[in-house]
Amino acid sequence: MMKKLNSKELFASMLFLACGLFSSAQNISVYGLDKAFTKNRILRLKSTPAVHTIITKQYVNIEPTTVKKTSQKYLNLKSSIKTLDTEVRELKKNYEVSLDKYNNINTIVEKINTYLTSQKPFEIKKAFLKEAQLLAFENKINEKFYGDHSINPSFKSRFLVYSLNKIELKIHLKRVVSRIQQINIKPEPFQSPKNSELELLRNKLQKTKPYIYINGPAKKTYSNYLTLGNKIEKVYDLTGDFRIINESYIITKDVTNKFKKGQLVEKNKIDRLGSDTRAFTDKNTLYIIESIGQTNSKKYTVEKSFFKNYGYTFDGKFRYQVKDFLSDAISLN
Repeated sequence: MMKKLNSKELFASMLFLACGLFSSAQNISVYGLDKAFTKNRILRLKSTPAVHTIITKQYVNIEPTTVKKTSQKYLNLKSSIKTLDTEVRELKKNYEVSLDKYNNINTIVEKINTYLTSQKPFEIKKAFLKEAQLLAFENKINEKFYGDHSINPSFKSRFLVYSLNKIELKIHLKRVVSRIQQINIKPEPFQSPKNSELELLRNKLQKTKPYIYINGPAKKTYSNYLTLGNKIEKVYDLTGDFRIINESYIITKDVTNKFKKGQLVEKNKIDRLGSDTRAFTDKNTLYIIESIGQTNSKKYTVEKSFFKNYGYTFDGKFRYQVKDFLSDAISLN
């Protein structure tokens, strides 16, 4: 029968297992952070680690050169064409709106006339009046010629009277048609005097060279580089899995055509320079880490001992189940 361990023996076994796992996890590149565990470690170590966000800045390199420049005359023509074309489009749009409104209002007249000429029974053909009344509402025509409990209810009683006297209804409808036709004026066919001017400008543009070549101004080339962003005040809010992207130096001063002050540069790149790089690099390197398994991946800089001191899991297997014991009883320095 297996010997039952007392609490001290059990705790010692867990410590042994944790230490063994830590040793075997040194070369694994996935690390985990837990809010409660980080808080406990900060309290135990009496130190809050320095963690910064990483931001991208743009570096501008200026070189004198001969450049191809867009002709100002060409730009002016394009601008004039764009302005004039916008005006023509707006005029045409207004025309089309007016024409649509005319056609919609004219449809009211057509439906009323369809009712008047239809030989179908009243209960069937009154649907034309209902459709025409709805169109009148949509087009803000203040004419009443149909009513029921849901459409134009204030005219319901009057329409019922009309429906009993078809001659009066016919007279009323013809008067409505006459009034609508008087206010519904068909717009003239679209013709913009600016079309000819627009065509003239487009012909000029085709005959104008788009570029001219001059000496200077200097050519600018842009490159991005990484640098420290804001300091994370609540380090324990960083949770989840992370990986180390690289080990980097911070550049302490500008190096012409190479580095900018505050730039983060990979250690192996600095090492390959083979010259005295201490003159422009901070003496200590930092790890650049990246969150993984999250929708929006984020990058930070941390001290090299960060995961050793504050990480609770390595590759998702280390110190998770026993993190409460470890945070109170184990120093990971």
